[in-house]
Amino acid sequence: MIYRFLVIVEDGPGNYSAYSPDLLGCVATGRTREQVERNIYEAMQAHLQLMLADNDPIPSDPSFALYVSVPHSDKQGEGERMYRVLTIVREEVNGYAVYAADTDERLGWATTLNEAEQIAYEAVKAYSLERLAEDATYPSYEVYMTVPLATEEKVAALQGQKS
Repeated sequence: MIYRFLVIVEDGPGNYSAYSPDLLGCVATGRTREQVERNIYEAMQAHLQLMLADNDPIPSDPSFALYVSVPHSDKQGEGERMYRVLTIVREEVNGYAVYAADTDERLGWATTLNEAEQIAYEAVKAYSLERLAEDATYPSYEVYMTVPLATEEKVAALQGQKS
């Protein structure tokens, strides 16, 4: 079976890190983008295999990325710039939850996708002012990964690491 999940990749000091908001605890790091993408791919394969082995449900409504562009004046007041901020939208029972990709903080709740986009825009606009004041950075980019299950040998090796 093949699964498709959102992966958030962040550019950190000296390396990259990645996680899937739908597979809690599934994370990876790497020195380059290519390396972190390869590492998260392998981690997701094994994570899914272990979930199946433990009879844990595989998420059926994966999250998706929503970019929000918000205008802000720069610190010197020399003009306005557009910031493109990544948010995560998760379809949940009776609606959509909107989260900040860099903190997983819940920004709002909506009953329709259009409402979710509006909530994301308003929340990110206010949220970004705080982040800009701190000179904070935002997640680098998102990728969607199609992940087949890991081999039995890979899963056995990972299970041995857990003990």
